[in-house]
Amino acid sequence: MSMNVQSSDHTEDPDLNTTINTTPLVDVMLVLLIIFLVTIPVIVKTVPVQLPNARNIATITKPENIVVAVDKDENIYYNNAPIDQSELKDRFEDITIFSNRTLDATVEERSKGKFDIKLDIETHKYKAGDKGKETEVPLDDWIEIGAFAKPEKGKKYGNTLYRQRLHLTSTKSRQTFAVDELPDQPGVDPFVLLIDRVPDDNTKKVHARRIHCGPLNPHPLYAFPV
Repeated sequence: MSMNVQSSDHTEDPDLNTTINTTPLVDVMLVLLIIFLVTIPVIVKTVPVQLPNARNIATITKPENIVVAVDKDENIYYNNAPIDQSELKDRFEDITIFSNRTLDATVEERSKGKFDIKLDIETHKYKAGDKGKETEVPLDDWIEIGAFAKPEKGKKYGNTLYRQRLHLTSTKSRQTFAVDELPDQPGVDPFVLLIDRVPDDNTKKVHARRIHCGPLNPHPLYAFPV
Protein backbone atom coordinates (compact mmCIF):
# COMPACT_ATOMS: atom_id res chain seq x y z
CA MET A 1 0.00 0.00 0.00
CA SER A 2 1.31 3.44 -0.89
CA MET A 3 0.22 6.91 0.02
CA ASN A 4 1.28 10.37 -1.22
CA VAL A 5 0.85 13.31 1.13
CA GLN A 6 1.18 16.97 0.23
CA SER A 7 4.05 18.77 1.88
CA SER A 8 3.51 21.83 4.07
CA ASP A 9 6.17 23.67 2.13
CA HIS A 10 4.33 26.04 -0.27
CA THR A 11 7.30 26.16 -2.47
CA GLU A 12 6.60 22.65 -3.76
CA ASP A 13 4.15 21.71 -6.49
CA PRO A 14 0.57 22.20 -5.18
CA ASP A 15 -0.85 19.49 -7.53
CA LEU A 16 0.61 16.51 -5.66
CA ASN A 17 -1.64 13.37 -5.42
CA THR A 18 -2.83 12.87 -1.79
CA THR A 19 -5.23 9.85 -2.24
CA ILE A 20 -4.63 6.37 -0.70
CA ASN A 21 -3.87 3.58 -3.14
CA THR A 22 -5.76 0.46 -1.84
CA THR A 23 -4.90 -1.86 -4.71
CA PRO A 24 -2.09 -3.69 -2.87
CA LEU A 25 -4.38 -4.15 0.18
CA VAL A 26 -7.09 -5.77 -1.94
CA ASP A 27 -4.50 -8.08 -3.48
CA VAL A 28 -3.35 -9.22 -0.03
CA MET A 29 -6.94 -9.86 1.13
CA LEU A 30 -7.70 -11.93 -1.97
CA VAL A 31 -4.59 -14.03 -1.43
CA LEU A 32 -5.55 -14.63 2.23
CA LEU A 33 -9.11 -15.57 1.21
CA ILE A 34 -7.83 -18.12 -1.30
CA ILE A 35 -5.50 -19.65 1.32
CA PHE A 36 -8.37 -19.80 3.80
CA LEU A 37 -10.66 -21.58 1.32
CA VAL A 38 -7.95 -24.07 0.43
CA THR A 39 -7.01 -24.94 4.04
CA ILE A 40 -10.59 -25.33 5.44
CA PRO A 41 -11.16 -28.89 4.08
CA VAL A 42 -7.83 -29.98 5.60
CA ILE A 43 -8.43 -28.52 9.06
CA VAL A 44 -12.07 -29.49 9.57
CA LYS A 45 -12.59 -33.15 10.56
CA THR A 46 -15.91 -34.80 9.89
CA VAL A 47 -17.46 -37.63 11.95
CA PRO A 48 -20.07 -39.80 10.18
CA VAL A 49 -23.34 -39.88 12.14
CA GLN A 50 -26.22 -42.16 11.29
CA LEU A 51 -29.42 -40.46 12.42
CA PRO A 52 -32.43 -42.62 13.33
CA ASN A 53 -35.63 -42.42 11.37
CA ALA A 54 -37.97 -40.57 13.72
CA ARG A 55 -41.67 -41.24 13.50
CA ASN A 56 -44.28 -39.35 15.43
CA ILE A 57 -46.63 -42.09 16.61
CA ALA A 58 -49.31 -41.13 19.09
CA THR A 59 -49.46 -43.43 22.13
CA ILE A 60 -52.88 -44.43 23.34
CA THR A 61 -53.24 -45.33 27.00
CA LYS A 62 -56.20 -47.58 27.58
CA PRO A 63 -58.09 -47.05 30.82
CA GLU A 64 -58.14 -49.90 33.32
CA ASN A 65 -61.36 -51.86 33.11
CA ILE A 66 -62.96 -52.95 36.38
CA VAL A 67 -65.50 -55.74 36.09
CA VAL A 68 -67.92 -56.47 38.92
CA ALA A 69 -70.08 -59.55 38.39
CA VAL A 70 -72.74 -61.42 40.37
CA ASP A 71 -73.68 -65.02 39.64
CA LYS A 72 -77.01 -66.77 40.23
CA ASP A 73 -75.97 -67.71 43.78
CA GLU A 74 -75.33 -64.02 44.58
CA ASN A 75 -71.58 -64.49 44.72
CA ILE A 76 -69.74 -61.25 43.88
CA TYR A 77 -66.63 -61.13 41.71
CA TYR A 78 -64.22 -58.23 41.28
CA ASN A 79 -62.11 -58.69 38.13
CA ASN A 80 -62.89 -62.43 38.27
CA ALA A 81 -61.73 -62.65 41.92
CA PRO A 82 -64.45 -63.55 44.45
CA ILE A 83 -65.12 -60.92 47.12
CA ASP A 84 -67.83 -60.32 49.72
CA GLN A 85 -70.19 -57.38 49.88
CA SER A 86 -68.20 -55.52 52.53
CA GLU A 87 -65.22 -55.37 50.20
CA LEU A 88 -67.25 -53.44 47.62
CA LYS A 89 -67.64 -50.62 50.13
CA ASP A 90 -63.88 -50.61 50.72
CA ARG A 91 -63.15 -50.43 47.01
CA PHE A 92 -65.78 -47.94 45.82
CA GLU A 93 -67.01 -45.87 48.77
CA ASP A 94 -64.13 -45.60 51.24
CA ILE A 95 -60.44 -44.87 50.71
CA THR A 96 -59.01 -48.14 51.99
CA ILE A 97 -55.28 -48.85 52.12
CA PHE A 98 -53.56 -52.07 53.19
CA SER A 99 -50.10 -52.73 54.49
CA ASN A 100 -49.41 -56.38 53.67
CA ARG A 101 -45.97 -57.93 53.92
CA THR A 102 -44.30 -61.29 54.27
CA LEU A 103 -42.07 -61.47 57.34
CA ASP A 104 -40.58 -64.91 56.74
CA ALA A 105 -40.96 -67.72 54.23
CA THR A 106 -39.46 -71.18 54.62
CA VAL A 107 -39.98 -74.32 52.60
CA GLU A 108 -39.29 -77.92 53.55
CA GLU A 109 -39.08 -80.78 51.11
CA ARG A 110 -40.85 -83.99 52.02
CA SER A 111 -41.37 -87.30 50.23
CA LYS A 112 -42.88 -87.70 46.77
CA GLY A 113 -41.82 -84.28 45.54
CA LYS A 114 -44.01 -82.25 47.90
CA PHE A 115 -42.88 -78.99 49.47
CA ASP A 116 -44.33 -77.59 52.69
CA ILE A 117 -44.31 -73.80 52.99
CA LYS A 118 -44.48 -71.88 56.24
CA LEU A 119 -45.45 -68.28 55.70
CA ASP A 120 -45.32 -65.59 58.40
CA ILE A 121 -47.35 -62.59 57.27
CA GLU A 122 -48.40 -59.22 58.67
CA THR A 123 -51.49 -57.37 57.44
CA HIS A 124 -52.88 -53.96 58.45
CA LYS A 125 -55.89 -52.08 57.15
CA TYR A 126 -56.33 -48.28 57.10
CA LYS A 127 -59.11 -45.87 56.21
CA ALA A 128 -58.29 -42.41 54.87
CA GLY A 129 -60.51 -39.45 55.70
CA ASP A 130 -61.43 -36.43 53.59
CA LYS A 131 -58.19 -34.66 54.55
CA GLY A 132 -56.03 -37.72 53.87
CA LYS A 133 -55.48 -38.72 57.50
CA GLU A 134 -55.14 -42.50 57.79
CA THR A 135 -56.66 -44.42 60.68
CA GLU A 136 -56.07 -48.12 61.28
CA VAL A 137 -59.25 -50.18 61.47
CA PRO A 138 -59.80 -53.80 62.60
CA LEU A 139 -58.91 -56.40 60.03
CA ASP A 140 -61.78 -58.59 58.89
CA ASP A 141 -61.09 -59.29 55.25
CA TRP A 142 -60.54 -62.01 52.69
CA ILE A 143 -56.94 -61.78 51.47
CA GLU A 144 -55.06 -64.11 49.15
CA ILE A 145 -51.88 -66.00 49.85
CA GLY A 146 -49.90 -67.79 47.19
CA ALA A 147 -46.55 -68.91 45.83
CA PHE A 148 -44.67 -68.50 42.57
CA ALA A 149 -42.13 -70.83 40.99
CA LYS A 150 -38.68 -69.66 39.96
CA PRO A 151 -39.12 -67.20 37.08
CA GLU A 152 -37.60 -67.59 33.66
CA LYS A 153 -34.79 -65.29 32.61
CA GLY A 154 -36.06 -61.76 32.10
CA LYS A 155 -39.26 -62.25 34.10
CA LYS A 156 -40.05 -61.13 37.65
CA TYR A 157 -42.36 -64.00 38.66
CA GLY A 158 -42.69 -67.63 37.68
CA ASN A 159 -45.74 -69.84 37.34
CA THR A 160 -48.39 -69.76 40.05
CA LEU A 161 -47.98 -72.80 42.30
CA TYR A 162 -50.61 -71.92 44.88
CA ARG A 163 -53.39 -69.36 45.29
CA GLN A 164 -55.97 -69.30 48.06
CA ARG A 165 -58.20 -66.69 49.74
CA LEU A 166 -58.20 -66.61 53.54
CA HIS A 167 -60.43 -64.81 56.01
CA LEU A 168 -57.93 -62.87 58.13
CA THR A 169 -58.83 -61.13 61.38
CA SER A 170 -55.39 -60.97 63.01
CA THR A 171 -52.61 -58.62 61.94
CA LYS A 172 -49.97 -61.36 62.29
CA SER A 173 -50.41 -65.00 61.38
CA ARG A 174 -48.58 -68.09 60.15
CA GLN A 175 -49.96 -69.90 57.15
CA THR A 176 -48.88 -73.35 55.96
CA PHE A 177 -49.62 -75.04 52.66
CA ALA A 178 -48.05 -77.53 50.24
CA VAL A 179 -47.03 -77.27 46.60
CA ASP A 180 -45.80 -79.75 44.01
CA GLU A 181 -42.74 -77.75 42.94
CA LEU A 182 -39.92 -75.93 44.68
CA PRO A 183 -41.28 -72.40 45.27
CA ASP A 184 -39.31 -69.23 44.78
CA GLN A 185 -41.49 -66.41 46.13
CA PRO A 186 -44.47 -67.11 48.38
CA GLY A 187 -46.39 -64.29 50.01
CA VAL A 188 -49.59 -62.48 50.92
CA ASP A 189 -51.70 -60.81 48.24
CA PRO A 190 -49.10 -61.87 45.66
CA PHE A 191 -51.05 -60.41 42.73
CA VAL A 192 -51.47 -57.05 44.55
CA LEU A 193 -55.24 -56.99 44.22
CA LEU A 194 -55.49 -54.60 47.17
CA ILE A 195 -54.22 -51.01 47.35
CA ASP A 196 -50.98 -51.51 49.25
CA ARG A 197 -48.57 -49.02 50.78
CA VAL A 198 -45.49 -51.02 49.75
CA PRO A 199 -46.46 -53.80 47.31
CA ASP A 200 -42.85 -54.92 46.80
CA ASP A 201 -42.72 -56.65 50.20
CA ASN A 202 -45.83 -58.78 49.65
CA THR A 203 -43.72 -61.73 48.54
CA LYS A 204 -40.39 -62.96 49.81
CA LYS A 205 -37.82 -65.39 48.47
CA VAL A 206 -37.61 -68.60 50.49
CA HIS A 207 -34.41 -68.45 52.53
CA ALA A 208 -33.90 -72.16 53.26
CA ARG A 209 -35.19 -75.60 52.38
CA ARG A 210 -34.54 -79.04 53.80
CA ILE A 211 -33.56 -81.78 51.40
CA HIS A 212 -35.51 -85.00 51.92
CA CYS A 213 -33.68 -87.72 53.81
CA GLY A 214 -33.06 -91.05 52.11
CA PRO A 215 -30.76 -94.09 52.23
CA LEU A 216 -27.91 -92.11 50.70
CA ASN A 217 -28.65 -89.04 52.82
CA PRO A 218 -29.59 -90.07 56.37
CA HIS A 219 -29.26 -86.53 57.75
CA PRO A 220 -31.21 -83.55 56.46
CA LEU A 221 -29.24 -80.89 54.61
CA TYR A 222 -30.11 -77.24 54.26
CA ALA A 223 -29.52 -75.40 51.02
CA PHE A 224 -30.07 -71.83 49.92
CA PRO A 225 -31.67 -71.33 46.50
CA VAL A 226 -30.03 -68.89 44.16
